[in-house]
Amino acid sequence: MKQIACPYCGKQVTGNHRYEVKCYHCGKYSYLTDGLSAVEEKQELYDAARQYAYTYVPEDVREYVDKYGLAQSGPTTLRWFRDHEEDAYRKMKQFLDEQLDEQTLKRLHDKHDGKLPFVLFVLDFLNFPLRRASLEWQLDQSSSCDF
Repeated sequence: MKQIACPYCGKQVTGNHRYEVKCYHCGKYSYLTDGLSAVEEKQELYDAARQYAYTYVPEDVREYVDKYGLAQSGPTTLRWFRDHEEDAYRKMKQFLDEQLDEQTLKRLHDKHDGKLPFVLFVLDFLNFPLRRASLEWQLDQSSSCDF
């Protein structure tokens, strides 16, 4: 377990953090980049991109899954969703690979305000061409009420 001081609120955060740290006091993200080369950091971003690829699944697919539920829809819908998620990940990885170098990473870390995970901030800042869904549940915009 590591103890890290949050750069935003100054409180201690304890956990097994490798790269991304979300402070459970203020809710902001910070990153452990000391000693990481640009290549190693890009690899960490690829791992994070896989984690957030679902946010770039096309809106019609997300709406269908939201309305009918992924688990109840069967293997065909799950495969359909996963195929879109994998396609989004491939596009994210290619975009990050083309856009990021050591200087760009440093500049983006300086501009990052901690409100979003860094990989999503990078994609938004560099104008990634796919539209991202909100990370927050929009109850009033959802047609699904079966929980």
